[in-house]
Amino acid sequence: MVQGEVALTPAQPFLWGMFATGNGCGAVSLSGNVSTDSYTSAGGGTYASTHTSTGGDVGANGNVSANGSVAIRGSVGSSAYAAVTGACPGSAFTTVGGAGMVSNSNNIVETISPAPVIPTPAIPHTTGPAESDSGTLSPGNYGDVTIKHGVTTLSSGTYNINSLTISANGSLAVTGAVTLNVVGSGNSSPIDLEGGGVANSSGIAQNLQINYAGTGTVTITGGSSAYLVLLAPNASVALKGNSDIYGAIVGNQINTSGTPKFHYDKATKSPVPSSTYYSLITFRELFYQLAAGSVRSGNRTRERTIFFCGEELARTRVWRCRFPSASC
Repeated sequence: MVQGEVALTPAQPFLWGMFATGNGCGAVSLSGNVSTDSYTSAGGGTYASTHTSTGGDVGANGNVSANGSVAIRGSVGSSAYAAVTGACPGSAFTTVGGAGMVSNSNNIVETISPAPVIPTPAIPHTTGPAESDSGTLSPGNYGDVTIKHGVTTLSSGTYNINSLTISANGSLAVTGAVTLNVVGSGNSSPIDLEGGGVANSSGIAQNLQINYAGTGTVTITGGSSAYLVLLAPNASVALKGNSDIYGAIVGNQINTSGTPKFHYDKATKSPVPSSTYYSLITFRELFYQLAAGSVRSGNRTRERTIFFCGEELARTRVWRCRFPSASC
């Protein structure tokens, strides 16, 4: 008989609206006519009813660069560079032109301490068949999902996929709370949400959680219903287009082009209950053996403990005798 203990992978709180784990210059690079602000979807709130001209916070382990007509309606912070504005390396915030923090004209930067611990999401390495323009998909395992025409709808649940590509005439819609775990095997751009973009009509960013552990490129184009949360701490993230993106984003590097407007959903500071798969913590194999002259069973237990942090790290074996008369 085998006894096991399992646990859900914990959900990630997003303490900064836009955060880059990279520690170099331009870890976050905002250029063009970019703006940030915030709102909250908590308690049924909408952007229209709760948005403010503050709280659109941008942070990095490295430097944040803003070039052009960039209006950050919130704070800028860094965990690795001096909390000053100036040239990089050496400064946490570099501005060119009229870029800067709207409510902080002196561009005073916050020191993020301690540095945020952002775990790489645990992504299952199993996928299924490729899908193209499939109409409606149910939760499960898929390979490369390509949307070239029309709308592909995801119903509530967890999807393990290899990649997601949306072309010009396609779009993705979600109904209910959806988690996308993207493997990205053999694909340098495993998440490409250009084209018709994403429609999450609930207005709740956490209802579309996208997790990716790899180092490829993630591309997002906004829209009127582009509410999402992206956790891709090792990836290069490109925000494109002239539309709105609502929610929270974590990448290794974050770059913008065009005139995207980013709206931080402050409700993501409180993680929702995890909807990912279970991970094995420990298991025990129980062996039943009769001792000489005894009718009692179960005198020997072999226990193995496996510690997981995305992969097996250590294994121990313990042998125990339950009864003095038994030999192990």
